[in-house]
Amino acid sequence: MIDTASAQRLAFSNTWFRYWMPYCFQHLETRGRKFIYLPLNRNYKPLGQTSDKWVNYGKYIDQAVIFGSDPASFKNIWYSNNDAKQFYLYSDSSISRREYFERLGRLMSKAPKIVTPPSD
Repeated sequence: MIDTASAQRLAFSNTWFRYWMPYCFQHLETRGRKFIYLPLNRNYKPLGQTSDKWVNYGKYIDQAVIFGSDPASFKNIWYSNNDAKQFYLYSDSSISRREYFERLGRLMSKAPKIVTPPSD
């Protein structure tokens, strides 16, 4: 667990953390596949995107992950999940970011797979 001051700094605008680390996972509707989620940064953009322009998540399917089971069933990972469409790893409170890396580690232990486009 990181200290409170470090957790507060993670959320500063224009920090690497804000753009490159997953804030939430957004469900993507795909035919014939379950549990496909796109990791989004704090600005609700695919990881690494710094633009404030609207993004079509479907165009980033190659950055999505497939979970082996329903992520709603994952224990001690999500900071909050209001529905099965989005799952959050932290909030705007520094307290939620103090345990971020532990939650992310538990999520990675679920061994999500990268979506591979269907072959022609």
